[in-house]
Amino acid sequence: MRAVVMRDRRLVVDEVADPVPGPGQVLVETVACGICGSDKQALDCTDDFLQASRDSGVPTFEFDPTRDVVLGHEIAARVVSAGPNTPHEPGQLVVALPWAVDHAGQIHGVGFSNEFPGGYGERMVLQAMALEPIPEHVPPQVAALTEPLAVGFGNVARTGIGPSGSGIVIGCGPVGLGAVAALAERGVAPIVASDPSKLRRDTALRLGAHRVVDPAVSDPIEVWREAASPTAPSTPPPSSPPR
Repeated sequence: MRAVVMRDRRLVVDEVADPVPGPGQVLVETVACGICGSDKQALDCTDDFLQASRDSGVPTFEFDPTRDVVLGHEIAARVVSAGPNTPHEPGQLVVALPWAVDHAGQIHGVGFSNEFPGGYGERMVLQAMALEPIPEHVPPQVAALTEPLAVGFGNVARTGIGPSGSGIVIGCGPVGLGAVAALAERGVAPIVASDPSKLRRDTALRLGAHRVVDPAVSDPIEVWREAASPTAPSTPPPSSPPR
């Protein structure tokens, strides 16, 4: 299959071996794939990226930099075929947790593995249990944002924050916007979101932020301190940005 390959610390387009699904796995073809900041870090700062993976004790993000890696984990895909004893309907559009298990039982991060290529290639192998169908009304290019948005939701969930808390989100890319939406879902107030982009600030308002900040104009920490002060007026419901 054709793929964009990270090779010798640069990206090249080349033919690589087709992945083969094993038991409990599904072969899919890439329909849409986002470009994550971690992909760029793995390419531009490979040694630091791998050291951070080792320091954090997360071996799913370790790979051999002297061998080919096909990046890409923010994916929407179409099922091609399933491995042995793995019933799955070909043609179904899916998103997935980007992980796979090798024959020895080792978990790999798809897109950060020498053995399991990611969405920058034509095809991938994923664990069947990690797949979620894409609703018919959702375009695959939008569905590919599921993974980064889920990172925001997951990390907010880990904090255990509730309505008695307040939140500040620095950076309103897909992960940050996921955090804004997750905080709003939990009734957190006030939520202050900071980003240089007006488009992203407006999106943060639509997703539940109470105050948005352009960091080139105001210090988001100071805005948050003011908004979260016990003497501050009650936080009103989020308002939609002007159109």
